Amino acid sequence: MPSSPITFGMCVEPGKLELQAIIFAKALRTLGGSYAETPVVMVSPRAKPFTASAAATLNELDCKLIVEDLNIDYRTYPLANKPFAAAWIAEQLGSPLWFFDCDTFVTSDLAPVAELLNEETDAILRCVWPGGFKDIGSYGPGDPKDAWWKAAYNLCDAIHEPYTWAPWAQRKIRGYWNSGVIISRDNALFTEWLRCFRLLKTSNLELTRPAYLEQVAVAVAMATTGMRSKSLPGVNVALEQISRIPPHELHVVHYAGPGQKHIFALDKDNKLAFAHSGILDHPNGHTLLSLISDTLKLHNRAAVSVPFSKQHQRN
Repeated sequence: MPSSPITFGMCVEPGKLELQAIIFAKALRTLGGSYAETPVVMVSPRAKPFTASAAATLNELDCKLIVEDLNIDYRTYPLANKPFAAAWIAEQLGSPLWFFDCDTFVTSDLAPVAELLNEETDAILRCVWPGGFKDIGSYGPGDPKDAWWKAAYNLCDAIHEPYTWAPWAQRKIRGYWNSGVIISRDNALFTEWLRCFRLLKTSNLELTRPAYLEQVAVAVAMATTGMRSKSLPGVNVALEQISRIPPHELHVVHYAGPGQKHIFALDKDNKLAFAHSGILDHPNGHTLLSLISDTLKLHNRAAVSVPFSKQHQRN
């Protein structure tokens, strides 16, 4: 795989993830500024072929599509696809990997994000929201859930115990971040993500909410690598938070969330009937909605669907 200063990667499988991946690629190529031409590698890690129409569109957008049978052991846990895909891409590259969920899109030039990565900051990550913290996260010693984290650190041979600031709690918590956008200058984070996931998955450490295991594994990987992180308010931003971020500081939106089944939908006349107001208020909002609408029409889909069951609501 050719080397470049940075490569973007994601895990994609046939269906709604393909549609979301197309929106990601179109937004990047249209609004990414100096990063608009960044190579994008999309991996289907359970060897499910891309549909012909999606593959054609993604090839036109200069995305490299990989179909490999990587997630052999945990096929019934689809979120395991992410660390398998990320580690595979990272091992092929001679350049840093930035890994995105499909339900994200770029709204502006990413150069200000890249500038934050330096000898003191190895990764840009966003702290989990309260929904992801509940029953799992720890404030540190004395927290009832802290014993689980200490055991996980011990199992995976952590070399430090990171903390991060949780804006919603106005205090620090044990390092625990949303895995929807992982921006790193060192690909060791991704190979460690997979290693820690495997160890945690096969251990006798029981997580109260098993759906979060791959996300917890990111946090443990940060502890095993000794990497240091920062958060950036404009990266990995929920739809309802867009209006709180100055437009020139908004870089990556993460639009899936609990209760949001259809973020973008076409009406019977093929016009975009529903879209989150936060996007409409953004200077690039109409450009984003236009490319989303065009994507839905091209691929004969009525909506970008983001179904969440109570069991799998993750933040």
